[in-house]
Amino acid sequence: MLNRKQVVCAFAQVFGGLAVCALAPVALAQQQQDTQKLERVEVTGSSIKRIDAETSSPVTVLRKEDLDKLGVTSAAELLSKVSANNAGGFSLQQGVGSSLAGFSGASLRGLSSARTLVLLNGRRLPGFATNSTSVDLNLIPFEALERVEVLRDGASAVYGTDAIGGVINFITRKDYNGIIISGRTDQTEKGGGDSYTATATFGFGDLAKDRFNIFGSVSAGKNDVLRSSERSFAKTGIFQTGPFSALSQFSYNTPVANIYDGSIVGGVFVPNGAIFSNPGAPACDPARNSFDDYTGGSFAGTTQNACIYDFSARIDLLPKQDRLSAISRATLQLSSDIELFAELTYAKTKTKYAISETPTGTFTSSELYMLPTNPFYPTAYLAREYGYNGPIGMFWRIREGGGRTNQADVDQYRVNVGSRGVLIGWDYDIAYSNAKSKYNEKYTDGYFSRRRLQALLDAGRINPFAENTGAQLQALNTAKILTSVRQANLDLNEIQAKVSRELGTLAGGAMGVAAGINWRTEKLTDNSNADLASGDVIGGTTIPSTSGKRTSTGVFGELVAPFAKGLEATAAARYDSYNGGVGGTFNPKLGLKWSPSNQFAMRTSLSSGFRAPSITDLYGGTSVGSSANFVDPVLCPGGVGTAGNCRALQRDIKTESSTAVKPEKARGLTAGMIIEPNRNFSTTIDFYYINIQGAIGELGGNFILGGYKREVDSGVLNGPFSQYIQRGTGCGQPACAITAVVSKIGNWSDLWTSGIDLSMKYRFPKTDVGTFQLGYDATYVNRYDTRLSFGGQKVWGEGFAANTGADPLIRARTVTTLGWEQGPLNGTLVYNWQSAYNQQLTGFPTPQKVAIYETFDVQVGYTGIKGLKLAAGVRNVLDRNPPFTIAGAGVFQVGFDPGYADPRGRTAYVSGSYAFK
Repeated sequence: MLNRKQVVCAFAQVFGGLAVCALAPVALAQQQQDTQKLERVEVTGSSIKRIDAETSSPVTVLRKEDLDKLGVTSAAELLSKVSANNAGGFSLQQGVGSSLAGFSGASLRGLSSARTLVLLNGRRLPGFATNSTSVDLNLIPFEALERVEVLRDGASAVYGTDAIGGVINFITRKDYNGIIISGRTDQTEKGGGDSYTATATFGFGDLAKDRFNIFGSVSAGKNDVLRSSERSFAKTGIFQTGPFSALSQFSYNTPVANIYDGSIVGGVFVPNGAIFSNPGAPACDPARNSFDDYTGGSFAGTTQNACIYDFSARIDLLPKQDRLSAISRATLQLSSDIELFAELTYAKTKTKYAISETPTGTFTSSELYMLPTNPFYPTAYLAREYGYNGPIGMFWRIREGGGRTNQADVDQYRVNVGSRGVLIGWDYDIAYSNAKSKYNEKYTDGYFSRRRLQALLDAGRINPFAENTGAQLQALNTAKILTSVRQANLDLNEIQAKVSRELGTLAGGAMGVAAGINWRTEKLTDNSNADLASGDVIGGTTIPSTSGKRTSTGVFGELVAPFAKGLEATAAARYDSYNGGVGGTFNPKLGLKWSPSNQFAMRTSLSSGFRAPSITDLYGGTSVGSSANFVDPVLCPGGVGTAGNCRALQRDIKTESSTAVKPEKARGLTAGMIIEPNRNFSTTIDFYYINIQGAIGELGGNFILGGYKREVDSGVLNGPFSQYIQRGTGCGQPACAITAVVSKIGNWSDLWTSGIDLSMKYRFPKTDVGTFQLGYDATYVNRYDTRLSFGGQKVWGEGFAANTGADPLIRARTVTTLGWEQGPLNGTLVYNWQSAYNQQLTGFPTPQKVAIYETFDVQVGYTGIKGLKLAAGVRNVLDRNPPFTIAGAGVFQVGFDPGYADPRGRTAYVSGSYAFK
């Protein structure tokens, strides 16, 4: 029978390059006559301990020493080396301008972090407070890890209903003695984005001799801010010439304001749609990033043009972040059969970022306006150019107020206490966990109250048509919002108990059985201050306060039946019940493994899944954000209309939760083989297929606008998308301006995805210059289709997420590793490759091609002094810039996609550790 230890070696060397697997225990296992004397292990995806731990589901095992040789220093970096991790995760740079600032998430199979279950030592972690579902990888104590197991298969029948895309289980050291001090610094060649980390790990007590062990690890680090002005590919969004000129990203909100006409209806300013131009800066102001509207044509017959603002250089690419994480574990061996344990995990991050200065006048209900009685009203200009003397709105960029700057403080911890061992012939494991995630967001600069700004305008104390200085600037600062605006708390309590044992013998060996129960409560409190909840924040979002609580109970069982030599069947089933109207679900899983020889094995599994809507999906209220720039196809049919109507403007997007959201259901299939003709070569290939019915999510404001434009352009004015478009009233024909787009949360689509994972490892014969190893790990996505529940249309998913603005699904990802060892020296060369993709942008008839992204990383290490490990390396050796793309809404950066590429460029690092024993 093929032993899992050899397969683990294959995977570990693909990722670790130089790691030398300990094959002696494998040989011993094959030679041992009395298999009952061998240690039984529990692997991710199963609750049954076994000797041959290679199951019917594909599991990748990554050992800490192998990750060190890749230069990986965090759980988030680790996932960048796992080819099955795809769109739907979340990186540090994606958090700029987001309510997930500081969050890092994983997304196996591109199914989002909400469908990827993250465990620490086999148990759940709390979701991030502001979305209540996804686990923040910052909570993982990376330096304390022993290994990581990635189950690339659905596991709802074993762990719970949300393990649809797979499971990532981070496993820490259990019985460590000694002290390790380590540190690392990363320095970018072009400046910005440097990072520093220091860690202390300790342990004392031997479970076998002393009957106890206490282990702990504390890590502190920081990332410096990286600004867009520090990278050539992101410092401007205006491309006046060349093939990308039509994709330029700019704003009509300028430091010296553009103006447009309107009227007062019911005490509210309603724009009429005609942009006039700029009375305060007829030549615009390049010194303040304000330029002539080079698109031309729209202002024919006027002597002035509107100005545009290049906001790109005012955005952070990577935020400033301070980190602190710790884990402490105490284990007491009461007897040879009973063990008690207690574990505390804590993580704190402080993330600070800035985006461009506050804009006003986005054609929404929160617009500022000016009446003709105002002392700064451009009376002569409007009379001369337009013969107009009515109310006006302002496309104003409040540059004097500074960039919109947020600080997000996140505190997360988990306490886990329990016991494991053997009781009356059964292996048992019982534990109680209490986990919390706390989020506190502060506005520290650049955000303004609409109400207070309007009062200052009405009083003539600030002037949007010139730079405000002195007393005007002091008055402007009184309208700033400088306070904590959002505090969210998520509490998770869980009790889980499970038992397992061998249960008789079949023709192929011992049969195993397991059963268990778990009870879990989740409580979310998400409070916004009055400014945020009411939408009084200009250039911000409207986020209502939310609270909710629910309880779930699950029972599960598992059976392993080796009913013939080399042929093993597994069966698992779980029933989960949720309160609050969600209901219950039964999810079975079947697996089969055939091992006709030690060199070959085949495996397959069939599973079902169920994901309940989150508390925020059900009770989150209505939040308001903004879309990408969009031209109204009704007021500007075919690109022909009045100047104001044909301008691309941001629209309000109202995202509404709903208690009508139902659970989504999933089915999954994996089938693959392991080939290992000798100890120097191994390969695995696995096919996967996943279907999700009634997938929970938003329609997406940009997706609605794109569908609405297609409907209107084809002559359909009341199609499926039009019901989500809100317009003003009382404006006559053909229609009032769009005031908002409603993006409800619901079971909007069905999803199908399939693909292939391939992993290979070859160990070359030893040479005079050392030992070389070659590894290759790849995932190819063959299919990623979605079908909306209305309209019946299918949308190909390569770049599908680009319809909502960011984080594209990548067709293929590969990681190729060449490792070398010679005595105390070692080295690793890694080639990271991602395929190109097509990005369909709202307003552009043909997709934009985003080029492939490839980087080389290199590291050398030295271990010639006992206890000392030194390493130095360079990431992105060739200094490849991210491929050009307009990321669209969902992210603030321009020129590259933060969900696809790293903006830091060539980065050198050095690290060292010393172990005292």
